[in-house]
Amino acid sequence: MSMKAQILFLFSIYCFLIGSTPVMKAQTGKFYSTDKELSNSLINAVYQDRKGFIWIATENGLNKFDGTRFSIYRHNATDSTSLKNNYVRTLFEDSRGNFWIGCINGLQRYDRATDNFHELFISRKDGRKNPHITSIIERRNGDLWIATSGQGAISLKKNSNPASFHIETELTDRIGSNYLNVIFEDSRQNLWIATEEKGLYRYSPESKELKSYKAPYHIAGDDVSAICEDAHGQIFVGTLTKGLFRLSSRQEGNFEPVLYQNRMNLNIRTLIIDTRGKLIIGTDGEGVKEYQPQQDIIVDSEINAGPFDFSKS
Repeated sequence: MSMKAQILFLFSIYCFLIGSTPVMKAQTGKFYSTDKELSNSLINAVYQDRKGFIWIATENGLNKFDGTRFSIYRHNATDSTSLKNNYVRTLFEDSRGNFWIGCINGLQRYDRATDNFHELFISRKDGRKNPHITSIIERRNGDLWIATSGQGAISLKKNSNPASFHIETELTDRIGSNYLNVIFEDSRQNLWIATEEKGLYRYSPESKELKSYKAPYHIAGDDVSAICEDAHGQIFVGTLTKGLFRLSSRQEGNFEPVLYQNRMNLNIRTLIIDTRGKLIIGTDGEGVKEYQPQQDIIVDSEINAGPFDFSKS
């Protein structure tokens, strides 16, 4: 396993732990490699379910860690209950304990009793099916919303049959894009949607109000990597090349950049509100950062592996 992969994996685990219980903060780190444990070093998501298992989505299989050993799940062409695709993009567990796996060609639900996967068949009237799943959330009303790259947004009502999905064609028609990267619900039950080609939007499913956020700082949707909200209702958007943006409380409708060492070009991969209420920022190549609201700046985290240049690994 390369140094790049080791740091990326440890960083993913670190970001996961700091968003969990305080007890876990006292634990020490350990390296895991693709030689014996992980199916692949290219990690797309890390998630802990309600049973305590840590799931790691990679570009070549799904890994489950029970605290001692890894179990690896891969696609088997002769088994319809196996993983849909080895390229797993996102993971999510809803309030009813359903564990969802989003692959590049479909959505599945994990069956704990049988240790199998069951596909949610999604198809559009135009014949398109097997969507590339990019993001899954549960709204405060219990509905699931699923973002896809190519088939827009999909919703599933609370307590409904898993096959009773609804493709939100009205929303994506208004946006003008079926290619969605990130979806997030804020405390006011607005949905924030980052598209690959049309920028960032805020949408109210109840009022149907749709607002575009582009000026004065254009936030390209394909550049958005994470969206989050702090305890004060402040919305933050992390981008892959332009750093962190905060929704301005002074200028309604505008995002303002938050600087790190007087620059904007921080490569952000993830945003997490930890148990202290702090905004933790995970970067690609520059370690872990924190947002300081008093100064409205980004600073290095107290616990940090230090900067690392992936381009030189």
